[in-house]
Amino acid sequence: QVQVVPDVHALGVLPESDVKHDWSRGIRGAWDISEFGANESWRVFVTQNLEKYETDANLTDDANTAVSKLSPYLRFGQISPRAMYHELSVEKKKGRATSRTFHHRMYRREFAYWQLHHWPDLPTQSVRAHYESRDDWRLKWSETGYAPLGAPSTSQKTQQRLPRDESETSNEDQNGSSPGADADAEADADALESLRRWRAGITGFPAIDVGMRRLQQTGWMHQQERMLCATFLTDYLGVDWRYGASWFHSHLVDADLAVNNMMWQNAGKSGLDQWDVFSGGLVPDGSVRGHDPKGVSVGKWIPELNGLPEGHLRFKPWEASEKTLHNANLTISDEGVVNGRSSLEKDPESSTATQVYPRRILRDAEASRERMVQGVTAIR
Repeated sequence: QVQVVPDVHALGVLPESDVKHDWSRGIRGAWDISEFGANESWRVFVTQNLEKYETDANLTDDANTAVSKLSPYLRFGQISPRAMYHELSVEKKKGRATSRTFHHRMYRREFAYWQLHHWPDLPTQSVRAHYESRDDWRLKWSETGYAPLGAPSTSQKTQQRLPRDESETSNEDQNGSSPGADADAEADADALESLRRWRAGITGFPAIDVGMRRLQQTGWMHQQERMLCATFLTDYLGVDWRYGASWFHSHLVDADLAVNNMMWQNAGKSGLDQWDVFSGGLVPDGSVRGHDPKGVSVGKWIPELNGLPEGHLRFKPWEASEKTLHNANLTISDEGVVNGRSSLEKDPESSTATQVYPRRILRDAEASRERMVQGVTAIR
């Protein structure tokens, strides 16, 4: 006898906030959340993308990237890393010769678990303990707030989130987390606003906003986007890395306590593999855009900028001429930032909706970064 199971709406178990705002729609559309989906993703990767992983995995546009997108399935056990390694190294005998980078990233995952085992406070305490004394943060960490989902121990010091506008909804709320307190009294008000705009993907830097908006809609980010966004928050905005770690942990479909916090510790310069603080390779202004040379991902995830010509202007819209902006129906203005979102305005002389993209929250990014350089140099 076949029984028809009612959908979740018919069961009436959804909280009221989910009924008002279907936050998971984009995630459901982007992923086949099943073991079949995991195996199919693995098959496509091995047969189509593994051979070009070394050259194309860094690309962020979906049509050309060779990235595997297996991380959510690995995170939830829908595919085994041992099975993957066995198939590549034993059955197909492809091994590292095909892609050293892919194998290296598989091992890095295990390295993250090793770190969490030896540093159980990895999500909340600097591995390099003296980095707790950094005084260059514009927004310092506050220990009041909420524990990240899946934290290994409720006795650990907790991670904080900022209270959001009523119009803002995320899967954080859907899992029953308490609202949490605001940042401590020492917090820089501008840094607090910078954090809010970073979370919403309206910093005015497309190289940053593209990843943050993709995260909101699909629950996933390309590794290059994760590194750019993390570096921007810590190095340029001066926000303690734990705010970014907690936000990522609450929104990523591959949220992994070990992997996520290992990355953020490195971004905050307190991890075992500190990202080179002096290289300045992860700049937010689009000067380095080999991962999306034409701005295809920018046009997809930041629709306000899709009318701009492909190329550098999608990363640097502030350099576009008035004529180019007019042809793209685009206005660069902070007036488009309403309750942490970019909105649409009506041009009084036209019936066409004018897209509004915010101004850069930092006009002199390198000067902002210099504060971090001096602070890290001092603590070292």
